[in-house]
Amino acid sequence: MRILHLIEKGPGLQQAPEGYLESLMWVLDNDELSADYVALHKQKSQRSWKGGRVIGIREATEAEVSAKSAELNGKKGRMVVQFEPIRGYNGRPGIPWGGSRKGAMAYKSLETLDDKEAGELLN
Repeated sequence: MRILHLIEKGPGLQQAPEGYLESLMWVLDNDELSADYVALHKQKSQRSWKGGRVIGIREATEAEVSAKSAELNGKKGRMVVQFEPIRGYNGRPGIPWGGSRKGAMAYKSLETLDDKEAGELLN
């Protein structure tokens, strides 16, 4: 299982009409586009506050880019991560930051776990 850890700051979540959540807007490489799960963190030192199974990743629309560009301080990310949130996330401890990117400027990291490790972490 591949977990995409993201530092979620500002106006980053929106509810889709179909019931899933969307996290706006990211610059993602090909490996990150293949993530199975997303974990949103306020800081790397804190466990994730929201997350779930990735159901899709799409490019942001021009309207989304225009509406969010001022709020996102000109960041050039255009990918939107769509995910089914874990229903019981509130009240559970969340997932610690993982993967190889841990430096002060890291805002994303991809962690790869085997099935046993993933089961222990996500359950």
